[in-house]
Amino acid sequence: MRRYTIDGLARLVGHTNLHPDATHEDMRVLCDQAKRYHFRMVAVNSVQSRLCSELLAGTDVHTGASIGFSLGQSSVAAKVFEIKDALASGANEIDCVVDLTEVKAGNWKYGVIGQNVLL
Repeated sequence: MRRYTIDGLARLVGHTNLHPDATHEDMRVLCDQAKRYHFRMVAVNSVQSRLCSELLAGTDVHTGASIGFSLGQSSVAAKVFEIKDALASGANEIDCVVDLTEVKAGNWKYGVIGQNVLL
């Protein structure tokens, strides 16, 4: 069994704030905590990518953008646009929410970014 130090365990954690009413101050607190505790990343709504990437500049904490949050009920084209925008805004990790309607229908190829979609 692998043993972890507290710091090593923290490096596996994604610190998250996906609240729709999150303020800039909330993002500052999130990023300050991620830096202080050495978390791997912050997970935020894609619109917060620029602010968080600026707040985390010069650190090894990643900025993760949640795409299609929270329902995944947007088209593949919309998700691709959101991914491109998040990356251009400084995100360096992407978490894409699947469309549960398509999952329930067994349509596993729907929305698979990277198979037939060029970023």
